[in-house]
Amino acid sequence: MKSVSRNQNRVLDAVLISSFAIGALLASAYTAFAPRDPANGVAVIYWPWTDAKEAFQQAVADGARFVRFGGASFIVVVVPDTPEYLKRVRERGALFVADPQALAACFSAVSGRGAQL
Repeated sequence: MKSVSRNQNRVLDAVLISSFAIGALLASAYTAFAPRDPANGVAVIYWPWTDAKEAFQQAVADGARFVRFGGASFIVVVVPDTPEYLKRVRERGALFVADPQALAACFSAVSGRGAQL
């Protein structure tokens, strides 16, 4: 009986630690990649299974001009028309809204070559 209880406690501990680690990673990514000057463009990042057409439609639906796709089809670089765009696009399902230059620097550091975002 005690071994079952210990195993349940270990599983619970692992779940809690994993949850805190994932939460900390997401919070730090959210602040590290936050757009410095949204008027000059933002990279809107959707879930990886979002196709290019859907990502494009969602990114421009809230009032933004399309610039290009990022390194993947679920990343759309746009120039917002209004300051409220960031809030609206997050509410409509964007995973992150990032500074395209910071995101490109991150990808180029990982891949060892310049990234086009």
